[in-house]
Amino acid sequence: MTKPIFLLDEILIIIVLYKQSLTECESFKSIQLAIGQSSDATLYVYDNSPKPDVIPDLNSMKIKYHHNPSNPGVSKAYNEGLKVAVELNKKWLLLADQDTEFPSSLFFDYSHAIQHHPQVTIFVPYVNDSVGLLSPFRLIWGKGSRLKALDIPLQSFRNYKTINSGMLISVATFERAGGYDERFPLDYSDISFSDRLAVYDSSFVLIPSTCYHHFSATSNITDILSEIERFKSFCKAVTLYKKTSNQFVSRIWVILARALKLSFQFKTFSFIKIGLKHTFPIR
Repeated sequence: MTKPIFLLDEILIIIVLYKQSLTECESFKSIQLAIGQSSDATLYVYDNSPKPDVIPDLNSMKIKYHHNPSNPGVSKAYNEGLKVAVELNKKWLLLADQDTEFPSSLFFDYSHAIQHHPQVTIFVPYVNDSVGLLSPFRLIWGKGSRLKALDIPLQSFRNYKTINSGMLISVATFERAGGYDERFPLDYSDISFSDRLAVYDSSFVLIPSTCYHHFSATSNITDILSEIERFKSFCKAVTLYKKTSNQFVSRIWVILARALKLSFQFKTFSFIKIGLKHTFPIR
């Protein structure tokens, strides 16, 4: 089967790393398989890890690597990737985190969708996790709500949101939307960006590919200290989104729902205490 060389040459693939080697991350390994032996692909690796990675020299793709131990998050990484794409005169950006496993059909499905929807500039796959369909999803009172199915390819960001990983977006649309809001380093970065796209270019096409995402909220997490810090960051993101978005956001619904789930998981009231502090802040 012939690889879609013309499309690969037009794409800058962006992978964001954190405390993981490039050669060990699911997104890189699966993208390598999807690309095959083509030498036209270009990968931009933005590494937020404390220590730099050793990047392999590959014939299958060109790799540009940037290390930032200050860990500014995925929003900064994707915005920096845009700058590289403009420098390289790329037409498309493929956004990926380190935990998404892409199918071998990915680039064929992108190519097919672009040919059949030439007026659309954003294409996304279905993304599953261990529970079921993770993306696209609805946003209800500021909280992501899962869908059972979504069968019509042409959709709108006014109705649905998508996670970052797996989105193929034109460089022009990314620029027109103003890129990512870097005040959201991780949590709500995708929701905030979907809101921006809803204003400037609301349509997206779902391609047939289904990806698998090792989502932290549904993974088997045992480190309570790191999860407490992660939850604090989540609470700050919810509060910021409530302040900056024109969407109705219920912090009680969003924060305390997660606090209860984590408190039950770790058998501690720490998450509830943190959630109450952020839900009912002392003025």
